[in-house]
Amino acid sequence: MSSAFLRAPSLTEAFGLCPTDSDVWVIGGADIYAQTLPLACTAVVTEIDADYEGDAYAPQLGAQWAESGRSSGVSKTGLGYSFVSLTRR
Repeated sequence: MSSAFLRAPSLTEAFGLCPTDSDVWVIGGADIYAQTLPLACTAVVTEIDADYEGDAYAPQLGAQWAESGRSSGVSKTGLGYSFVSLTRR
């Protein structure tokens, strides 16, 4: 499998480019996350130990999602973070 990046003008066409036996990673923005969340069985969320103002947010994951893993660390600048894996119940 090639590691080249491909572009597609729509989500339907993008998913058509993906091998059927592989994981598909979706990298937002907020609208792309909202469109693809109903299709997801796993989500990997980065939590950071800071609050920032913004005008776009990832969708809220409801009670149908359960945490299945967590890896935490501190960046070179001292910012704490966690990579949180969630699985749809």
